[in-house]
Amino acid sequence: ADLPQTKMRIQIRDKVSLSDEYINWIEKLTEPDIDDRFSSAYQALKALNSPLVSNSATDIYQPKNTRIKLNKSDEKLEIVIDGYTETRFFLFMTFLLISIILFPLPPTGFLLSIFLFYFCILLFTSISQTFYLRLNPQKFVVESKSKFFNCLNSSKVGNTSKIKFVKKDYLQSRQGKTPIVRIETASETYEFNEGLDESEIDWLVKEIKDWLYSL
Repeated sequence: ADLPQTKMRIQIRDKVSLSDEYINWIEKLTEPDIDDRFSSAYQALKALNSPLVSNSATDIYQPKNTRIKLNKSDEKLEIVIDGYTETRFFLFMTFLLISIILFPLPPTGFLLSIFLFYFCILLFTSISQTFYLRLNPQKFVVESKSKFFNCLNSSKVGNTSKIKFVKKDYLQSRQGKTPIVRIETASETYEFNEGLDESEIDWLVKEIKDWLYSL
């Protein structure tokens, strides 16, 4: 009786430290209109145990100066990640200039310039790529497009209702662990990093989960 109420709904969002997904679950459980609640205890438990729901008390906010562009509505979620970064561009220009300087110096300089030029191609490819993740209630599309080379474009389509997990995971390599977003359906796994750091991965996972749970 002491808790604030609006239209017979108890207002707890600013009173507790819980994730939006978990609060959404509590609100649905306590809807004033019985028809708006879970149809059974089984459905409520199933929703609570869903991998799309988290009861973490950790607040996750949009990282500052992120390359991620996010457009969200009830009908769709669109995530766009531009491949250009100042670090990649600086490395590209540095390797390119060094390879040009070394090119006329046979034989070691020539071989080293070819090696550096190969890295220039890799960097230029990553700079020119734009990553897209588009979801609507029926399907989702994971797509990568190049500004210059259509042969590097790729696209995968999945069924939104078949998504089982959305989580942060790691790829192991000699350089260490790289955080990734992993989306799993019954038959496919979709992974991406796009040069994002840990905080950006955490935020993306939360945003995707929040949107899916709201369907």
